[in-house]
Amino acid sequence: MSIKKLLLLCSFSISLMFFPTIVSAVDFTIEQVEIDAYLQENGETFVEERHHYIFDGEFNGMTRTLTPQRNTDIINVEAFEEGSSLEVSMDEDLYKIYRGGEDESVHLTITYTIENGIDVYQDIAEFYWPFFDSSNESDYENLTITVHPPEETNEVIAFGYDEAFMKESTLDNGSVLFDFGFLPSGSKGDIRVAYNQELFESGLATDTLMKEKLLQEQNNNILAVERKAERKLFLENVSPVFFVVILAIACLFILLAVSYKKKNKMKMISLLQGSNSSLFNKLSLPATIYFSNYQQLHPEAVAASLLDLLRKGKIKEVGEKHFQLLSKEDTLPHERHLIDWLFNTIGNGTEFHVDQLTDYTKNEENHDSYNQSFTKWVQKVKEEVKSAQLINNRAKPRWFAGFVSISLLPLVVIYPIHDLILYFVLTLFSILFFMFFAIFYTAKSVNGEMLNHELEQFQQRFFEDEQNNWNNWEREDLKKAVIFNMGTKNKKFKQANDKLVQAFKASSNDFNSNYDPLQSFVYMAGITSLSFHNANQHVVSASSNSTSGSGTGAGGGGGGSGAF
Repeated sequence: MSIKKLLLLCSFSISLMFFPTIVSAVDFTIEQVEIDAYLQENGETFVEERHHYIFDGEFNGMTRTLTPQRNTDIINVEAFEEGSSLEVSMDEDLYKIYRGGEDESVHLTITYTIENGIDVYQDIAEFYWPFFDSSNESDYENLTITVHPPEETNEVIAFGYDEAFMKESTLDNGSVLFDFGFLPSGSKGDIRVAYNQELFESGLATDTLMKEKLLQEQNNNILAVERKAERKLFLENVSPVFFVVILAIACLFILLAVSYKKKNKMKMISLLQGSNSSLFNKLSLPATIYFSNYQQLHPEAVAASLLDLLRKGKIKEVGEKHFQLLSKEDTLPHERHLIDWLFNTIGNGTEFHVDQLTDYTKNEENHDSYNQSFTKWVQKVKEEVKSAQLINNRAKPRWFAGFVSISLLPLVVIYPIHDLILYFVLTLFSILFFMFFAIFYTAKSVNGEMLNHELEQFQQRFFEDEQNNWNNWEREDLKKAVIFNMGTKNKKFKQANDKLVQAFKASSNDFNSNYDPLQSFVYMAGITSLSFHNANQHVVSASSNSTSGSGTGAGGGGGGSGAF
């Protein structure tokens, strides 16, 4: 693969990560979210949430994901609009609230009870809860969460993590307000609020002392944020120089690749001046297709290889898409495998009809056998290309590129943690470049450059010639052109197909037989290629699996909002 294609592949991969292909059909904004959590003496928590939605266009309702923590439960979920009850359906942790309309502003109230959400210890009682987590796909324009104690108190410990850090303030009655302001989708913000355990029923308390541990955790959280800020400043200072070095290494790889290619082209030009030999005539057409088609073989290449056996006289056409085996002598390993696959495994041993392949692949029990045979055939074609020494794998630079790519992987985690998105994107692009270089980069050897030069001249002459000039072509060269372009799925060839049919018909006047298979060669190539493509489609199947998981908040809890 060329350096230009590697760069395009990297850019395309990055774009897929940052530009989602699936867009919500409902356009809405959540202007305001107010959550009040009322801690009860019996250990339960009654929650009232008020969501202000603004819809642009039609909608069927709203959604709220409520994922309970481990060993807790969420019950009695209800929804209201201005005091009127709304229908609610539950699918695991997703609650759908049915309230349709168009271009409206909706004030939604949701109530529910959290069971076992308060941990009561010997000295304190703690409410540690994630009302949202990274799975939330909606922005909250303004979010506030207020935790209310069972009764007024002035003994409060409160703090939050991530987006909830330093957002807390204690009110006069002991309630704690977390004022988030704008909260982007995909954010986390677990909150922790602790009161004196005497505010709760004595039977809930355990023998564990927790107050000092919680105060230490609060201090550790502050220190962790301070250390994170220091690391972020360090990364901001070091990263520009680091990426200049990475860019220099990437440019070095590109220069080495370009230099190697130029050197081989110079050698090729020198050899061409003193040689009349043709690699195009020495290498089989399936191997040539594999070499010129980015080292890939499509189902159409199987059809092309079948017609190449026809061209070489190893099989003959006895009807439309119907072939008879004549000889296996003097065939290459991949040709013998192809004959065994099509004529023995699928056909009756001596004859093969393309429709038999279609019937064969319609049976799912044959799919494994089909894939194994196809893979084995590709491998044998690949072995011929390898023996011709057309490609240099360039192992040393590829290994080094792989090492650089792996070395950059920790930064994929480090940069997002420190909110350095630009450097995160640069890291992704760098990793993809070096990874694709290590996996896909190969360079044509001198022989490969010579074959590529011959193919370019052959293709240029074929497509530039007018129909009358095709009549003057050697019939073997015309058949090679058909087979090669069919096997590589050349779009330009499809456009020239009708003209080529006329050229074959005109040249068929030189033959006296009543039935000349060459007259229908191009037509047969088209329908055979299509048949092989359709047969392969029976084997290619897509499967989708859906799984449900816990939230990413504290204790496996979390949640989010949306609409449908």
